[in-house]
Amino acid sequence: MSPFGPVLSFRGIQNQKYCVSALLVQDLNAPAPTTQVAQAHNPTIKRIARIPLIKPRMAVWRLDMQIQQSKTQLKIDYDLGDVSGSFHVPPLDQAPRIAYTSCNGVSDVKYLNSLADRYAERWSHLAQTHKQAEYHLLVMGGDQIYSDELLQTQGPLNEWYKQFSWNRDDTLWTEEMEIQADEFFASVYPRYWARPQILNMLSCVPTLMMWDDHDIIDGWGSYPQALHESPVHQGLFRIASYYFRLYQLQVDETESRPGAITRQGHTFAFEGLGGLAIVVPDLRSERAPDIKGRNGQLKQPTQIMSQKSISQMFTWIKSLTVSKPSHLLFISSVPVSFVNLALLEALIGWIPGEIGPEDDFRDHWRHQPHKNERKQLINGLLDFAKLAKCKVTIVSGDVHVAAASVIRSANPRHIDNGAEVIHQLISTGIVHPPLPVLTIRSLETITGTREKIDTDLTAEMQAIGYDGNCLIASRNWLSIEPDKSSDGRNRLWVKWHVEGHDHPITRLIEPAG
Repeated sequence: MSPFGPVLSFRGIQNQKYCVSALLVQDLNAPAPTTQVAQAHNPTIKRIARIPLIKPRMAVWRLDMQIQQSKTQLKIDYDLGDVSGSFHVPPLDQAPRIAYTSCNGVSDVKYLNSLADRYAERWSHLAQTHKQAEYHLLVMGGDQIYSDELLQTQGPLNEWYKQFSWNRDDTLWTEEMEIQADEFFASVYPRYWARPQILNMLSCVPTLMMWDDHDIIDGWGSYPQALHESPVHQGLFRIASYYFRLYQLQVDETESRPGAITRQGHTFAFEGLGGLAIVVPDLRSERAPDIKGRNGQLKQPTQIMSQKSISQMFTWIKSLTVSKPSHLLFISSVPVSFVNLALLEALIGWIPGEIGPEDDFRDHWRHQPHKNERKQLINGLLDFAKLAKCKVTIVSGDVHVAAASVIRSANPRHIDNGAEVIHQLISTGIVHPPLPVLTIRSLETITGTREKIDTDLTAEMQAIGYDGNCLIASRNWLSIEPDKSSDGRNRLWVKWHVEGHDHPITRLIEPAG
């Protein structure tokens, strides 16, 4: 491992102070980094970890900054140890300009050769766009790293992985496995993020990050109970969780991420962003298959989030009826609305090209066992939208295409000048290559079917592609840019920035009410 950083993180707004942290990794025996931040109120530096945990060689430091917002955008210069950078704070009471990314890596080494020097091309494009008009937040919606290589690398975890599946469940977690996983997760984040094109953006735009399966292991939470509860799976989750909290949330073992709204998992949210609120649910920490007791009776049905966490999340969302933001962004790592995965599962035997393992289907909200949880989520968001006269938009990644769909309620209790419509925006991946062309063509044939989610509740894919198709099979990132209409209404311009195209795909999201 080498010194690495800084990586910025957004921590919320307190008393009109814009809160940002910066993470720096340096040699364990190096002195605390010196700090200097223009216009910051009492910046503080704190060591939050020594890593790897078993044989520490590096120290992880966090700089906390608070900047008083003003009526104009501010450029904040900072020095942290031997590195320096700057970021921008939006004007008071103005929504931030947001960039969204997901799938920042590759699931198979074969993609490295095909990408070659184009690996970070979309990151370079994001940096160029940022220079023209600065972004205030960088939302990273999952798979910030890919842990797939851990099980493919020679060592005790690879030996476990190569066993027959029925032997994996009872294999004990060993000290050698602990060391291998600890070393891997300590070093994989700097290895992924230290590429100049990526670190350039991480050091100049405060991030909001939430993990997905590849930040743990592929398909985490969607495997059968015996494997899910096995010592090796639980050991991997424990270590991956520690480093997710450290690198992505920038908290130590005793802290919760600022903005946390659930007692379990890591769901967080922010309001007061110039008529915009953001909810970032944790869809991995509590994800589990059907859990049965020794007598075979069902103890807990499969879940994406626990009912307690869903209730706590909606308690926070409903509290927004006081402040009444114009827009709520719901950052769901996996899409709530996408193509018919039930049909995909039935067709997987004949669809040409690479679809992916069965656990990828079980991951999604639309997978049959999750249908009631999905209805609960969608109806809860629609109920809030009507009550607060707020436009809800879902932003997701995961599926390695750009796409959009519309969820629409015809229920009278939801209808109110656009509150009954939820837009689902999908942008992925910024690094990971798209699905193969033959696969995309096969999937495109089933995008035209309108889905009936529930009584008076439907969803359908939108033809947003340059060629009139619904699925865009190119790497991409998404921007969400606020402006005001001539009558003063807060609007959002969303743009997919697609590799190989000079002009973005643009859609306008009007406020409700």
